[in-house]
Amino acid sequence: MYPEPIEQYFQPTTLAAALQLVATHGTAAHILAGGQSLVPALKARAVAARALIDINRVTELSTLTTDAEGLCLGALLRLSAVAHDPLIGRTATALAEAAAALGDRQVRNRATLVGSIVWAMHWGDIAPAAAALGASLRLAGPTGRRDVGVESFVLGPRHTALGAQEMVLALRLPTPPPHTGSCYLKHGRVVQDRATLGVAVCLTRGPDGRCAEVRIALGGLAQHPICRATQIEERVRGQSLNAALLEDLKNWAATTITTHTDELASAAYRRQLMGVYVPRALALAWQRSAESGI
Repeated sequence: MYPEPIEQYFQPTTLAAALQLVATHGTAAHILAGGQSLVPALKARAVAARALIDINRVTELSTLTTDAEGLCLGALLRLSAVAHDPLIGRTATALAEAAAALGDRQVRNRATLVGSIVWAMHWGDIAPAAAALGASLRLAGPTGRRDVGVESFVLGPRHTALGAQEMVLALRLPTPPPHTGSCYLKHGRVVQDRATLGVAVCLTRGPDGRCAEVRIALGGLAQHPICRATQIEERVRGQSLNAALLEDLKNWAATTITTHTDELASAAYRRQLMGVYVPRALALAWQRSAESGI
């Protein structure tokens, strides 16, 4: 199927020009970055756009920078670059692993990290990993710039807090405390498939050798692209993750997190997966927190 007619196509070369186009055209336009989700949706006529704003020539959005607060990943950073960057792999391992788990090599070479979050599909890999790491998105529009936490930005499947005249400039990751480890584990029907279940964990080990802080975010659950496992977080804080606790968490994971049945898996199967993957991800993040010298 061919898309609805697209009347205007823009290729701005500066951020200022891109922002002006977004402010002018609002909901009549779509921003084209990687296009791995947008282009198929246009062809299927699931979405329509009278104008396309292709931001791929805005080099200001392709940078990875660091400052006193942490990492700033530009909106045009491709998944392949994120998956293989040594700094991201060391300080935000869960994000690098989520980027490596999404799609095949051709998709990762083109798709953008921020685009995956903005598209907000419930089977996405990036949003749960970003949420576990406490990330935020930097938005810009006619009224200025603002930072919004990923969990506040992603409101539901295909629903975000992005204003009609705004665009996302970057994903921001805070500098992790010492002895912090993170990971992202994914289960799909086959390799490179949509996530039947994705589990992201970021854990900080305190001076006493116990868990000082932990964030657990799940994807693949239809009610929301990001599901925080808050009851399990409360159970783990202040504890040492020994074999007995991890065994106990198998039942907690399977009974305290709401799931669903869809074309990928039944609710019963997802509960079984959570009982396996949540303790496994916690154990891996716990191990990495001991090894981390950040």
